[in-house]
Amino acid sequence: MDDEEEAEGEEAAIRSVPLADLFLALGASFLFALFLVRPELQLARAAPADPLAALLDGAATVAGAEPLVILAGADGARLAQDTGAPTPLMALRPGAPLLDAIRAAVSDGRAALVAIEPGGEEAAFLLDPLLAATLGGPVRQLRLDRSCGFQRPAPRPGADCLAALGGG
Repeated sequence: MDDEEEAEGEEAAIRSVPLADLFLALGASFLFALFLVRPELQLARAAPADPLAALLDGAATVAGAEPLVILAGADGARLAQDTGAPTPLMALRPGAPLLDAIRAAVSDGRAALVAIEPGGEEAAFLLDPLLAATLGGPVRQLRLDRSCGFQRPAPRPGADCLAALGGG
């Protein structure tokens, strides 16, 4: 009896193998189709070697518009296409000429993006409320240091956040 049961068990195992292969093939096909249809699910994306150069060369857009890149550095802030000295940290206040230039460029259809250089956190911190007041909304940021080379999306308005949390 034991030999017969053992033989039946082996036969059942052999019969289930083609079924397992079928399920594995279907699963692999499903994953392939999923990654093909939804490209944002890709596991590894190749980031540009120099995101700032890609933005300045027109190879990338921000919110579907040509970006106006504002560099926030350790010594102040300036427009990326300007080669002059940056606006010092102490001069980053309402009415600064830099804000007028930004307002004019955004009114021409460009999208503002603050590119934060290593050590430029203070300038970005000072620019954030000034740009929000000048442009009427939040501005996207891009960290240019190696550990944080990603684009931060614009934050949602406070009412949306409260609604998402179940309040308000």
